[in-house]
Amino acid sequence: GDLEAVALSQATGNRLGGLPYTVVVDRSGKIVATELGGLTGAKLEALIKPLLSAAPSK
Repeated sequence: GDLEAVALSQATGNRLGGLPYTVVVDRSGKIVATELGGLTGAKLEALIKPLLSAAPSK
């Protein structure tokens, strides 16, 4: 529901509760980036691409 989404957003660092809000999580489940506001395709690729080639962290 909406309240759960807001709580999750705030728990991951979105103090303002603004949208859109993007959270990038690595293979081990660690939050490696958060972005408040819209993302271009290039920005999203720059956030994700390094994670695709990285070895899983332990």
